[in-house]
Amino acid sequence: MAKNTPLNKQFLKFVWPSVLSMWVYSLYTMVDGIFVGHGVGPDAIAAVNVVMPFVNVIFSIGVVFATGASTIISMSLGMGDTDGAHRLFSMMSCVVVAIGIFIAVVSLPNLPRLVKVLGATPEIMDYSVDYLRIVVLFGVFLMFSYYLEIVVKTDGFPHLAIIGAVLSGLTNVVLDYLFIMRFGWGVKGAAIATGIAQVLGTLFYLKHFIRGNSHLRFTAFHVNWQALWRVCGIGFSAGITEVSTGLVILMFNKVVFKAVGESGLITYGVISYVKQLVFMTVVGIGQGIQPLISFYHGRRDDRAVNYLLYLGAATVSFVGLLSFASCMIFAPAVVAAFFKKSSDVNSFTYTVNALRMFSTSFLLVGYNVLLSSYFTAVAQVKESIVVTILRGIVAVCVFLLLMTALFGDKGIWYAELVSETVTLLMGLSLLNKQIKVGEFQK
Repeated sequence: MAKNTPLNKQFLKFVWPSVLSMWVYSLYTMVDGIFVGHGVGPDAIAAVNVVMPFVNVIFSIGVVFATGASTIISMSLGMGDTDGAHRLFSMMSCVVVAIGIFIAVVSLPNLPRLVKVLGATPEIMDYSVDYLRIVVLFGVFLMFSYYLEIVVKTDGFPHLAIIGAVLSGLTNVVLDYLFIMRFGWGVKGAAIATGIAQVLGTLFYLKHFIRGNSHLRFTAFHVNWQALWRVCGIGFSAGITEVSTGLVILMFNKVVFKAVGESGLITYGVISYVKQLVFMTVVGIGQGIQPLISFYHGRRDDRAVNYLLYLGAATVSFVGLLSFASCMIFAPAVVAAFFKKSSDVNSFTYTVNALRMFSTSFLLVGYNVLLSSYFTAVAQVKESIVVTILRGIVAVCVFLLLMTALFGDKGIWYAELVSETVTLLMGLSLLNKQIKVGEFQK
């Protein structure tokens, strides 16, 4: 983070690589869904969507440590404490790997009961178990690859995050085609493709830190419980964001199944893939700007911090408008990418209409993600947790039930719009206590 580089250029250097890596991740996840839908069938899409909450829990642990560690590392580098940054990076790497192995050992013997709790119906039970078993086996790589990707950006090499993401993404797409369409491995093939892609991503990032020109390096360390708890505290809100994604999917699945029926699970499965693309885009903006804000916060440069927040707000505004307009115009084409209209005309038409209604929430989601990232970057843990929990769990669950009770199944698809609105009002209230409008000047 060069001192004399203009903030605009620093913003672009860190944010766009982060967004691009998130796009790659989201796109190859969508490709998973497309191959599963066309190569196996709509029920397989529903099965994968049902187990996603648990996958989100695994991923969220990596998010907690990646976000917390990168924030403290950035602050340490900003204050000139490079030795402390090395020790924290090394310690958290070992912690992530150990927890990933522990999750696999505990989860594998209990998968049938787990997928039943997640809401798998008898028709999709086998698909769900097959997919989740393989994902859990590769879970340590899912966590560690993401952790290293975030720290690579903090290390000052955001372009490597793109290369690693593209490497994983292309591998996943090619293997999806081979395993599902050519070899006929079904949902197992999709899970194996994802797992191998994460292994390659992990190896790529490890090569940078072991043999590359990295500023951070692996070094001997003593377990610092105080630092570990601080990492967890700072990263908690980001982890809750990911966990809440899984909880919301679980909640929606149950409400949709009750209000619409099993065909509604297919509809929400498609919407979840589109939502993930939009959500990961704004998360990329938040993650990209976070080390910059943490760095300048460590240097006590409030002027730079506020201007970076302004740039972030302008960017998420553009993303929200573009996403909403795209869904309104191209909804039929988006749905057709996942399953053919001829396979179920009624489900296809319903999904198109539901996607258009749901896309209204895309106008606001970026602001709330940005606020949470800002509060995390400046170590305002309580404020970040409030915004994250309100947006990701409390408000959406309350308004999902309320809107469904008042407006039937249409209320389902507008629930997130209302939730994002309430959260934004709360987030702006918390922000207003710290920053005055006039301070958003370069």
